[in-house]
This record gives sequence, C-alpha cells and structure tokens, in this order.
Amino acid sequence: MKEAIIGLVVGMVTAATGVGGSMLTVPALMLLCSTPAVQAVGTAFAFATLIRSLAVAEYARRGQIDWDAARRMLLGAAPGVALGTVLLARLACGGTSHTACLLIGLTVSYVAAVSLARRWFPAPRPMRENRRQLGWLALPIGLQVGFTSVGAGALGSLVLLTRTHLAPATVVGTVLVFGLGLSVLGSGLHIAAGHCDFPLLISLSLGGVPGVLAGSWIAARVPSWRMRVALLLLLALAGGHISWQGVQGMLGTR
Repeated sequence: MKEAIIGLVVGMVTAATGVGGSMLTVPALMLLCSTPAVQAVGTAFAFATLIRSLAVAEYARRGQIDWDAARRMLLGAAPGVALGTVLLARLACGGTSHTACLLIGLTVSYVAAVSLARRWFPAPRPMRENRRQLGWLALPIGLQVGFTSVGAGALGSLVLLTRTHLAPATVVGTVLVFGLGLSVLGSGLHIAAGHCDFPLLISLSLGGVPGVLAGSWIAARVPSWRMRVALLLLLALAGGHISWQGVQGMLGTR
C-alpha cells in the first residue's frame, strides 16, 4: 500500500511539475521503504520508463519534440549510462554500499540545487546553435544517470537551453525523450544485473498510472511553480539525509 501511494504521488507530481520521476522515487524508496541503494536505483529506472512513456506520447501528439537533438544526446549519453551502471554494481558487490548512498544523496541534492537555480537564474540563450556539442555534453549526464538514475531532466534541459534555440515546451518534450531513452537502456541493464525489485515495481505502477493522469489534469489548470520549488527544497534536504546515512555507515564500518 505504501509503495502504491509513493507511485501515485510521484506520477502526479512528475506530470504536474516536470520534476523527474527518478529524482523523487529514489529518495522515497530509500528513506520510506528502506530499499537498498542499488535496488532503489534499478527499480526507479524501470518505473521512470513507464511514467516518461506516457508523457512522451502527449508531447509527440503536440509536435513538441526535436528528434534530432534527442538522438544526438542519446548517442552521447548511452556509453555513460552503461559505465555508471557498472560502477554502481561494483560498489554494491564490493561491500561499499554506504559509499553508493553518499554519492546518490549528493547527486539528488546537486540536481535539486541546479533545478532551483534555474528558477531565478535562467540559462543564457546561445547566439547560434551548436548541436555538435550535444553528444559530448550528454556523456557525463549519462554517467550520472546510470549511477543514480537522476539528473536527465534538469541537466538535459540545461544543455538544450544553452546550445539550441528550441522553444521551452519543445525543450521539455525533447528532454522527456532523452530521459525515456536513458530509462529504457538503464532499466534493461539494471534488470539484467538483478537490481530491479519487480513486486515493488508493480506496486509503484499501480499508483503511478492514475497519478500521471491526475497530474496532467492538474497541470492544465493550476500554476505549478510553487509546488516545484517546495519539492526541490524537500529533495535537497532528502539528498542531504541520504548522504549523512552513507557517511554514518562508512564511519561505522571502520
């Protein structure tokens, strides 16, 4: 029941505010369900695939996706996702799961801070487009996403805003395709490595699908920026808490 409620809230908030599903799911699973870091990341990847596929269908219907930009970013990020997945698996298997907790917590706080900064300090628009850099800039994003499952939306949007002339709505749609591609690749790798908790995924999905539908309805009628800011502040604190748990675990094992 708890997991279905988490899925409902994550789906609703993601559809209503654009805050990434994995960015919410990983801290929720680790803090509320005591899910191990590697299982939280693998399950969040698979859940994000479902949530993003529903959103991508809507943006594709509206014609608000730049497929060329999404393709360039996916080609650049794919090797990073694979490498990040391997690094996470080695940390977990090597008995250093507390280090994984620390890094995941720091990443969640960092991505939340970047998203908050964009609220008051918008990314400068480029004088001319430079799409050749999209793949290279997406490579470290893929590495981070493979390791933590978070960051595709916030950091991918920043890259598109500073390297292209795309309209804001098209940036969102393109980033959703980028995030979906990374979710499909990452979830496949994590499932193959045995990192996905399928009963947990089913419970999340039972709440996530109606949550996305409800969030889409809310987004069309209610301004979402206040909710977004409050959630990002909460995520920054949650990331700090996860990091502190990792530090305590590392100190306790010495």
